[in-house]
Amino acid sequence: MLTTEQRVAYHNGDYRQFFSEEELVVKDPNNPEEGFEYLYVDASEEQALKDQIVYEKMPNGLLRLKAVVGKPDENIGVENLQGSGMIAGETSAAYDEVPTYCLVTGRTVPSFPYRRYIGFDSSPRLVQFTVEPNKPYDIRQLIDSRDSENTRGICDSNSFDEIMNEWAKTIIGILEPNAIVGIKFRGDKLLALQKRNDELMQQLDAKLVEEIKCHGADSLEANHVRNLITKRSDDLKKAYRGVTVELADLHDRSERMVSKKAVQHVVDLANSRNLFAQIFSLETAKVHICEMYLERADRHTTRQEAYKWLTARFEQFCPGATSLPPYEQERCLEKFAASETFKVQLNQVRAQSMERLVFSLSLHISTEIT
Repeated sequence: MLTTEQRVAYHNGDYRQFFSEEELVVKDPNNPEEGFEYLYVDASEEQALKDQIVYEKMPNGLLRLKAVVGKPDENIGVENLQGSGMIAGETSAAYDEVPTYCLVTGRTVPSFPYRRYIGFDSSPRLVQFTVEPNKPYDIRQLIDSRDSENTRGICDSNSFDEIMNEWAKTIIGILEPNAIVGIKFRGDKLLALQKRNDELMQQLDAKLVEEIKCHGADSLEANHVRNLITKRSDDLKKAYRGVTVELADLHDRSERMVSKKAVQHVVDLANSRNLFAQIFSLETAKVHICEMYLERADRHTTRQEAYKWLTARFEQFCPGATSLPPYEQERCLEKFAASETFKVQLNQVRAQSMERLVFSLSLHISTEIT
């Protein structure tokens, strides 16, 4: 069973995490080398680990792992998205005339964003792009499929403008999970995992104990069993390599991203373009309302202050709205903008601005007279 004791080594987005007693369900108990169905922890660990894992309770009582969240102070991959998002935001602020997006995944985090401009119109359509497991692909084709007849990327064809493209070519293929997992069970850890889950290994291990007891640790019989254990372990290594990949991937699942607040929305790839269009439409509506606020506010008021004002008033009008999907948020925003409450609040902004202006002018005149 999975225990709370973990060892984590983290450096520059690469990590190794070993659980002392994780278990797996194999596809065929008689042929475990064919791979496994899923990783799980025993139900007895539920209370101890419920805040650290996302799981599905199976009919047999096992807790099938869907994602590993980890402890609050563990930074093991997804947190890179938040750093890259911050960089993308700063980059976007530098381009006042062009909306800028930076797409990153838990597997590839560039040292700085090199994509400058991508675009799409608001017409809804599904993304048509095939991502095959364990095979590399060029993420730029996912963003913009160019003139391809077989794929349709997230953005409009030929709308992708890239800088530093020669540098970018070095990341093609990095998205292949097996190529960058960077974790391997050490010999003793791998052997312990195999012995916990493979019946033949358990039998051989018991046989070794018996031979040592009867003939001694260095006997021919004991060494023969050791050789059989080594051969069985080698036969299982390929299948158990998949366990390390699965364990790594459990730390990059969308459930963990949501838990760590690295993402706000989760959607399948086919509908990703529509989600971006909804977000763009929502943010455009917010910008329009902010412009209305700025027309009535003090002339030195910033866009950030206008956005903060809108967010606070919107939450008051429709509590919890900012946690809704974008299209539902926009419907609530439309109701807010059409309400008498909004009109009154805008008039208050103008009145308060005029009061401050009159007060400032009176002080200026008084100072000149004095």
